[in-house]
Amino acid sequence: MHVGSNPTDHSTHDADERPRVITELRAAGYSFVTVDALVAALDAGSDDGFPAGARAKLEAAREYLSVAPAVSRVVTDLPLPAFDDAVRAAPADPARLVELSAPWGLGSPLAPFLAACSR
Repeated sequence: MHVGSNPTDHSTHDADERPRVITELRAAGYSFVTVDALVAALDAGSDDGFPAGARAKLEAAREYLSVAPAVSRVVTDLPLPAFDDAVRAAPADPARLVELSAPWGLGSPLAPFLAACSR
């Protein structure tokens, strides 16, 4: 289970699982390319790296692929205010947490957590 992010690169994926995931995706016929490389392969008529049926779906998604890089690009230079992301021993406002959990029916799992925090 993953909690928090890597303190160095701030990633939230499980690095230990990455090789297995990559192996499984490659075994399914996928290869890793940029969107630009994927579109270039479509333009060239290449079937390399496309699992069965994927080429037709990607051809149908060309309009999306033309805007995907702009809407999914990670912003790395956005100024953000200081934020304390330290893991706390208890919620800052237990009553507010209970209030927020009510619409989702989380009272049952939340009660033992709050009890453990108050010890």
